[in-house]
Amino acid sequence: GSCTNHCVWNNYNITDIGSRLWNNGLISRGILYITDFMDDDNTLMPYNLFCEHWNLDSTVITPKTYVDIKMAIRKFNCPMVAHRDISRIDKKDSLQFFKDANKNVCKSVNGGKIRGQ
Repeated sequence: GSCTNHCVWNNYNITDIGSRLWNNGLISRGILYITDFMDDDNTLMPYNLFCEHWNLDSTVITPKTYVDIKMAIRKFNCPMVAHRDISRIDKKDSLQFFKDANKNVCKSVNGGKIRGQ
């Protein structure tokens, strides 16, 4: 089995101290899934690499906010359980309906509609 490439936003499985995550700046750039925070080796990128990869600066996401997101993903990660082992994510197994044909985030996406399952 593999792990689903969950959307991190408003997902009850991926939380920061019990609060669901939300970041308009990242969502508007189409950064939605766990794998958007991972490198080619399926490990979570450090802040500077993440910003470089997505061409972001600290006005879009601060180091502290990034750490909160990264820690929430780490908390979700459970290597002993196949469907929660982020190193086993199948990048083709994503919830793609959040993007239109041009790979832009759909205008109708909001806190009530983005969820992980």
